[in-house]
Amino acid sequence: MKKITIVFSLICILILCTVAVYAKEAPKDNDVTLINNAEITDVDQLFLRAKNGITDCDVKPFIKNEKAFLRSQGDSKELQTYSTAQVLKETKKQNGSTEKTIAVTTFVIVPLGGGSYNDEKPDSTGAVVAYSTRYWSTITDSVNNTCYLLTRASGGWRIEDAQVSLSSRKVIYNCNGAGADGGPAVTTQHVTKTPTSNTFSYSTGFTKYVCHGFDLGFSVGVSTEVKLTRGTANWYLFFDNFIS
Repeated sequence: MKKITIVFSLICILILCTVAVYAKEAPKDNDVTLINNAEITDVDQLFLRAKNGITDCDVKPFIKNEKAFLRSQGDSKELQTYSTAQVLKETKKQNGSTEKTIAVTTFVIVPLGGGSYNDEKPDSTGAVVAYSTRYWSTITDSVNNTCYLLTRASGGWRIEDAQVSLSSRKVIYNCNGAGADGGPAVTTQHVTKTPTSNTFSYSTGFTKYVCHGFDLGFSVGVSTEVKLTRGTANWYLFFDNFIS
């Protein structure tokens, strides 16, 4: 019985020592998750948020170069856009930086006239609603410098007029500029897609963060193009959503 007690005591000591060594060697994670929200994906709900100016954070840094143009028969008209942002996650890192996951959705109502803006007033209600969501991972350091990584692009074109058809769809997304690590400029994160349906969703596969700097090649965001046809009239919508 005495031998059993001694063996049991030795086993307990061994376990305690092992736990102590592991606890000493295991890294201490001081990252703090401040926000962890479920994403709103309903297009109608997002549209209402954008139209009413409801947003989780300031959208201006993400739409500095945001434009929508409708062209037909040599005429071009810039259309109004509406944007909303969702902060899906925010983490305070151990090194003092802040990492965020942000989804920015932008809408444009596309009115169609008789084929030219010079000969007929466009519909006020809109024949098509185009929308684009960009998913960003951002890192902001302790002196407020922010770097960006575009992780996903989604969106589409919703037809409100049954007489309208869409074709020649194109989606371009890129994330190029000064590298966050101070190395050479990132120039290869550029993809062109040609979706065959009126919705799209692409994981970019990009891995390198880029930052604002003196690099003139800073180009971060998503652009879409589509041809709209009603009867014998055609229009072309160009929808750009870039940070800069």
